[in-house]
Amino acid sequence: MMAQVHPLHFGPHSLAGTTNLSASNWYKDYVGAKLTVTAPTSIAGLYACAPAPIGTGASEWPDIVWTTLTNLPIVMDNTCDSFANVGFTAGSMTGKIAVIWRGPIPISGACYTGTTFDFGLKAKNCQDAGAKAVVIINEYPGGTPFAPGYTAHGTPITIPVVMISNADGMAISGVYHASAPGTVKMSLTPWGQGNNNDLGLVPNGWGLSQYYAMPASHLAASPSAMPYKMLDGAFVANFGNHKATGTKLKSSLYFTPTGGSAVLKHTDSLIFESDFTGGATTDTLTDSIMAMFPDAAADYNLNATVPGRFDLTYALSSDTTDQSTADNNKTVSFYLTDSLFSRGRYDFANNRPLSNSYEAYSSAAEITWGTFYYIGKDNSYVNKVQFNVSNGRTGTAHNLLGTCDLYIFKWTDGSNGQTFDSLLQDGEMELVSWTPHPFVAGTDTSLGTINMSTFYDPLDTGVIKVKLDSGSWYYFAVHLPDAVSATDTLFLGIDGANNPFPRIFGRWWENGGRYLDYADFVGSNADALTSNPAQAEPPLPFAQTAFVNNLDSFAWTQVAIMIPSIAVVAGNTTGGGTVDHSAVGQAPKSLLNVTVSPNPAKDVMNVTVGLEQTASKVTYRVIDGMGRTICTETHNNVINDTYVVNTSKMAAGNYFVLISADDRRTSKKFTVVK
Repeated sequence: MMAQVHPLHFGPHSLAGTTNLSASNWYKDYVGAKLTVTAPTSIAGLYACAPAPIGTGASEWPDIVWTTLTNLPIVMDNTCDSFANVGFTAGSMTGKIAVIWRGPIPISGACYTGTTFDFGLKAKNCQDAGAKAVVIINEYPGGTPFAPGYTAHGTPITIPVVMISNADGMAISGVYHASAPGTVKMSLTPWGQGNNNDLGLVPNGWGLSQYYAMPASHLAASPSAMPYKMLDGAFVANFGNHKATGTKLKSSLYFTPTGGSAVLKHTDSLIFESDFTGGATTDTLTDSIMAMFPDAAADYNLNATVPGRFDLTYALSSDTTDQSTADNNKTVSFYLTDSLFSRGRYDFANNRPLSNSYEAYSSAAEITWGTFYYIGKDNSYVNKVQFNVSNGRTGTAHNLLGTCDLYIFKWTDGSNGQTFDSLLQDGEMELVSWTPHPFVAGTDTSLGTINMSTFYDPLDTGVIKVKLDSGSWYYFAVHLPDAVSATDTLFLGIDGANNPFPRIFGRWWENGGRYLDYADFVGSNADALTSNPAQAEPPLPFAQTAFVNNLDSFAWTQVAIMIPSIAVVAGNTTGGGTVDHSAVGQAPKSLLNVTVSPNPAKDVMNVTVGLEQTASKVTYRVIDGMGRTICTETHNNVINDTYVVNTSKMAAGNYFVLISADDRRTSKKFTVVK
């Protein structure tokens, strides 16, 4: 087990140009705001929330001052839960926490008139009525918290503003409207509540399964495969003023087969016998956050082979009676399915992956990002891939424009002369499928689900059934191009709720600095990829390697909860991965007359294309050995063409050039040497 340094140990913290950010503000940013429903007992507990960012940036709230708010009644309006454009009598919310909706639910009434419907105005109205804090509910079904951005209508806001999930908000609203005034109470703090004895689980700090959903047949075929094993553990905080002794984290795993009853499958306990320091000035301000993961191998098999649901419960205790137990317990669920892999949450009722946020990165909008899956069973084939895309517009469904691409890579750690080290390195991935998907108006809409069930081999010689070899990792990556219009920047959907990093850390710590689990990576900057596209990639998005390399110095809230919402349906369809020309109903359209030279290349490489007839548009895209775009260029009205790739600034390594000419396409692999 390891421990964090208490941020108060470093003294007060402030941002340039601000004067109201105390050490407690920094602690909020370090760990995350702590929101607890304290009454009634039917909904009491720790609720995940995302605080409004504090600072001087365009989306940051400059005036918020965090204080400890303990056991305050909440207020919600019976006719219009958003408090958008309604003025309230001064003092009508004095001493209360206002709980409001992010958007127009219900879509009626004076609250929804005008054009100034935003976070700032809502918060300002609540503050003017005397509210001590504002809790915003994400109105989208399945929506999870995200940091509400600053708007000028909220000047000045001096009270905390946070967001909670739709499910949590619905639960709170239901009880509130069915109860007497003052029944529902909350605490909202940047750290603890001033109690002497108060342990708690750090929000989103509990270990999860590698997958939210995976096929039961794969687990049955390979129950001891490392990625399928479970590792229990969590990040624990001493929110109290006094030290704790005998800190114990107990985990219990139950499995409920579909149509059956829950069965206890595994229990575990971790006990920290030494003093676990609290936050009082009488204690040394260190070790107030602890990573309670085992020092030695303690992973175990998931013993179930039929579809159903796992429920993993964490329970925290110590030798001293805890004065605030709402955050001492947490249950997380994951599933065995008939054929579905999904790292992020999945809507089984509507058969689609869930996304509560949409991401892009780098100075340009173009993005290639995906999800890794481990295959434990032979004779598996990709039957369907699902993912979510947004064009940045909300409200009534908007059509997506342009074309996206799906890459499927097979990753073999230690191949092509590389080191077996659980880091993704150049040359370790092979492109086994490249399939463009032109967006279909009326079918592919912003915030909707893209369903792909036809896949092409990299040379486009026909439709293939992508065979998944047992004991192998596969990377399913979506390439979203630059925007085709000013209002259509494309973003990839992410789960935004489940946090894979506690499990990754536990694996890393348990195994002496080797990750062993592979999560989802994404480059942090397009220019950095161009300068060094062959760099090894650890399993942490946005280069947040400080999460494991420098445990006492990372900001917890900056470890983004980013799991791309890419689900894979893997069946047992036969076909051996061979080309199936009959499935396309016509002769192959491969671009056979394509050469790349010299190969290997040092300073320059030429891609030569000769076509039978003029193509209105030929697009060239160079990607590195991990699927990330290095450069792209389009030529018009082409029959014979040469595309010159400047390789002098590209790092030595393996690359692919993808060429599409109208409805034909192919790819070529090449190497850069120095």
